[in-house]
Amino acid sequence: MTRVLALCLAVLLTAAAPAAAQTSQEMAALAPKVMTLAKFAEGIALLEDLEDSPQYLVMQRLRERDPSLLDGFENYYLEVDVRGGHGTVLVCKSGATAVLFEDVGCKTAIERDVRTQPTPGWCTYVLNTKAVCGR
Repeated sequence: MTRVLALCLAVLLTAAAPAAAQTSQEMAALAPKVMTLAKFAEGIALLEDLEDSPQYLVMQRLRERDPSLLDGFENYYLEVDVRGGHGTVLVCKSGATAVLFEDVGCKTAIERDVRTQPTPGWCTYVLNTKAVCGR
């Protein structure tokens, strides 16, 4: 009986490993796209002289100018906004249950990445764009 349970556990763990690797690969593929979206939103903030914008405005501009930038985010909750005069991106698990990335377009690295900074909690912005960007 113990052997059977151990074998079942080993099979389950082995079967789950590729799924975890897939998720890790997906996250690695999404990270540069998140930064590109943040830079795009930062550009919209500058071009349209926006302090804050409703989400639909930046998403509308994305769809008009380069809808391919949204490729790969189909299975995630995605917000692309202008907050405090800066482009911001928030990516969460489907259903908006947990944050995966939060980025501000004024920097060259992602500010919040669950791979390096586990962040429990709801899918919500926590970064202060003015503090992050210094203006």
